[in-house]
Amino acid sequence: MFIHKLISDSGIVKDPDDYRNNSFNKTSLQRAWTYEPEGKEWFTAPDTNAIKTAKFITNRQFNSRSLGMSFPTQGSFNNYRSRISANGKFLSPGTNDNTLLTGGPLRKIKIVFGETSKAYRYSPAVNVLLTDSGFTNTSFADIVNIPFSVYAVDELDSTGGNRRRLNIGFVDADANGLWDPDDSPLGKYQFTYIFASDYSETPEQQYMTRSGQNINPGSGSPAYGFLALDIMYAWLPRVKSVNGVLQTWSAGDVLTVSPYRVTRAEFVPVFLICLLCAQFTFTVLTALQ
Repeated sequence: MFIHKLISDSGIVKDPDDYRNNSFNKTSLQRAWTYEPEGKEWFTAPDTNAIKTAKFITNRQFNSRSLGMSFPTQGSFNNYRSRISANGKFLSPGTNDNTLLTGGPLRKIKIVFGETSKAYRYSPAVNVLLTDSGFTNTSFADIVNIPFSVYAVDELDSTGGNRRRLNIGFVDADANGLWDPDDSPLGKYQFTYIFASDYSETPEQQYMTRSGQNINPGSGSPAYGFLALDIMYAWLPRVKSVNGVLQTWSAGDVLTVSPYRVTRAEFVPVFLICLLCAQFTFTVLTALQ
């Protein structure tokens, strides 16, 4: 008996064992993510109940609850869409005053810990964790070092599956100048954004300012806010605590994240999905009476 199902989801593959909201992956045993070495992940899921009342999230649960990561679109994360589409045909530069990438599809990524990267830091003027003023004003502050790198490793990418290093940004909620999630229910709100563009240590003006206005991912502005950025994934890491001891990564640890893949002919240029390439032969035997 063959059972064919349409997966209409886009974004990150749902965990097959996520029963908490009856939206677990019923059609595949593939997980949203894997960690190497297995079992050594230093993070845990953001607190589900805290997300229900969290500033800036308000009960929009993450695609992968166990990872705390979403493809940002309407109804997910902050309810904003970025310039990236989960089922777009290709990535291409924008036009006019915003040349950041637009289109899609999402890329499979690997996050490698222990490799220092430059990241764009977006921060409120004061510690919003203390003032409870929300996250709508998190303007570009500066560029700082963070302890990991991110790579696209996808056969649909321009590299054909070879590593392509990506730019990164994050929201520094307590304005201390560091990417330093903790073990609080929502990891100290260190929202981490994985961009679609090629990594460069030379600052890219479009992630900092545009038309005299600081880029502010807390805003829904199509000119300088979240909608103006090429964000593929939004991640809210929360540190795991074991018997009161905070866990950490080791240099070389790798987190791999998989998106849903839409299968249709000519999904992206020069990548043809042959619908007739796989052929199967079956022999049906009469059941014994």
